[in-house]
Amino acid sequence: MSDQRTITPEAKRLHESILYPSVRVRAGKALGSGTVIYSRPADPDHFPEEFETLVLTNHHVVDDLIEVKEDWDAIRQLKRYREFRTPAVVEFFEMKHHSRVVSKNGKEATIVAWDDKVDLALLRLESVTRYSYVATLASADRMERGLYAFDEVYTVGAALGEDPVVTHGQIAQFDRKIEGHPYMMTTAPSVFGNSGGAVYLAEMCEMIGVPARIAVAGFGSPITHLSYSIPMTTIYKFLEQNCFHYVFDPSVTSKSCEAERDRRRKAAESRFEGPRDPNEPKDQPATPYGIGSPTEHDLSAADA
Repeated sequence: MSDQRTITPEAKRLHESILYPSVRVRAGKALGSGTVIYSRPADPDHFPEEFETLVLTNHHVVDDLIEVKEDWDAIRQLKRYREFRTPAVVEFFEMKHHSRVVSKNGKEATIVAWDDKVDLALLRLESVTRYSYVATLASADRMERGLYAFDEVYTVGAALGEDPVVTHGQIAQFDRKIEGHPYMMTTAPSVFGNSGGAVYLAEMCEMIGVPARIAVAGFGSPITHLSYSIPMTTIYKFLEQNCFHYVFDPSVTSKSCEAERDRRRKAAESRFEGPRDPNEPKDQPATPYGIGSPTEHDLSAADA
């Protein structure tokens, strides 16, 4: 008698919606998680077979790849600060029998947007091939009026640098403020390496947040079943402020947002007067990309 068991439709849905969009992010010596949130043609009219794929993660996962250097502009005779971004490596997982990882495929990715204050970063794959499994993002209405304590959730990510690990829990608390920003607490176990992954509403298989911190007690002992996640409402603001809102807004396109980013960058350069100092916001023109010092950690939480 065979012990083979056919996967159920519900289990298959969970694999495709939650497990398969999960990736591992390598940033130098750092390891973290990421989630594929977009994979569509950037210019469907002219290059319909060339796909743009975006991966969402935490800023603290990739912060070692971002460096601001000071030098001298001999032509303009002033000091300037220039930002350099080293590419990350995003690892995708090939599965057999639905759940077994049989190979890992690393792809180079560029950091296209980041914000250390809300601890988010967006990566764009250099590869232009289509990625089949993309997370479904919960709508703003769902986040504001459709989530409740006791709702069941799944957390997925490269916990401790492992291949994707899935844990189960529930929403425990909303709007926990850390450094002035709202976080959502869940009881799905999370640990170092889960940072940059995803939290999903179990019922709808929709992504509702990004694990970023875990509670700590005493001398920094992690409380893994109390995990703080950045909610989708914050993520939507981050994407919109950096002109990547075509990820969730079909009324705009990748090309139109790229043009707007270029326009903002040129406008900022034309307004620039005097030395460029990232530590003095009043002297720094508004740009779609942030430059700042690493975020100081809340004493009651640690990066996941």
